[in-house]
Amino acid sequence: MVVTGHARADYGRAVEKLAVRVPQVLHGRWGPGWLAGFAAEAADRTVALAAVRILDVEVLTAHLLSATPLSTADTEILGQARGVFPLVDGPGEDTGVGLVRRARDWALVQLARDCGADLDLPDHMIDLPAPAAPDAREQDWRAWSAALAALAALAVPGLDSPLHRCAAAGGLALARGATRSVLRRDLPVAAALTRWLALPALDASPLRTTLLIEHIAACDGTPRTLLHTQIAAHLLHLRAGERS
Repeated sequence: MVVTGHARADYGRAVEKLAVRVPQVLHGRWGPGWLAGFAAEAADRTVALAAVRILDVEVLTAHLLSATPLSTADTEILGQARGVFPLVDGPGEDTGVGLVRRARDWALVQLARDCGADLDLPDHMIDLPAPAAPDAREQDWRAWSAALAALAALAVPGLDSPLHRCAAAGGLALARGATRSVLRRDLPVAAALTRWLALPALDASPLRTTLLIEHIAACDGTPRTLLHTQIAAHLLHLRAGERS
């Protein structure tokens, strides 16, 4: 499918609209059927499905963290989005975009099982390998934090992979990356890194993550940034509950 500049703008607006609703699901403001409703009210269903495909892992994360049931109609929308918008490139290609998409699709499969979503998945998605940890000899903290920011959707309790185990032990590198991003006013990246910093499995962070989340949310109110910070805040509450 050829995406023109006009279509790309439509997709962007749809993603922002969906990104506003995902944290509302997390806080219980939407119930089962909300995703099907989002698609039904869209002027262009393909645009709505594109937004769902872009945020599919976040959609399932909100359901999982809030224990909100995923309706059959919602599951059908997730499946349709995957069918209309499959992998960005072929399974054998190791481009940066392809690696991120396959890592997200791996997470999609895992979270769908946890949510009880019976997605109709192709074989190459079912058999996707878990994301690997990068070679520490080839990654400094800047490159490492940039890679984790691109994979912020995978910062979900219950997901386990070599990447997650490496991230759990890399709190200092993530804190450096988040601090650098705030100083550079790259708040979307900083917000993405708060997801990892807030994970219950992470080793103690040298940053006060709560204050970091509040600062980012106060300075950048765009939907994608708030999506990350609100999920991060929810993860911090989970961590506090485990320690109490």
